[in-house]
Amino acid sequence: RARERAFDRAEHKFDLMEELGTDLLMACSTVHPDSLPGLSRAADDYYELGERAARRHLRVAYEALAWGRHIHDYRDSWEVVRRAAHPNVGLVLDTFHIFSRQTELGTIGRIPGDRIFLVQTADAPRLSMDHLSWSRHYRCFPGQGELQMDKFMAMLDETRYDGPLSHEIFNDVFRMGHSDQTARDGLRSY
Repeated sequence: RARERAFDRAEHKFDLMEELGTDLLMACSTVHPDSLPGLSRAADDYYELGERAARRHLRVAYEALAWGRHIHDYRDSWEVVRRAAHPNVGLVLDTFHIFSRQTELGTIGRIPGDRIFLVQTADAPRLSMDHLSWSRHYRCFPGQGELQMDKFMAMLDETRYDGPLSHEIFNDVFRMGHSDQTARDGLRSY
């Protein structure tokens, strides 16, 4: 029943996407306490989600959250996408989630660029704290932190990815600052 309710929620999100004129739904790895583990199970679910999205000419991008219950590593989210083997299901790569878990970057270069649907960038200072708090309060624009953004971008270049890059920044200082200055800093960081 929970699985069907999740697909019903996705259908409602697809309705909204059609209303807004957008074609990409980003779905993150679950943190739900009742969720079940298994890459094959997740791949089956994403195949079904891809089928539903395809009927509406939409796509779904899957992201591994650093604090995900079962999947918190981009290599596992890539394996889910690979096993789902659906053209409407792709991968989200997020630099913060990758670096906060100190995950190796080499696998990125072997992912076909057309299977990556979105790349989210964020730098951060090196801190020793829980992933969620670090993520929500200390992200900054690329070049303003201590993460190896240049190495990530070199690996991404090997994939021949040519899709959108998006900053995903959560930072208390930015929240208090003027949005025009923050926007200029974001543009400058690219």
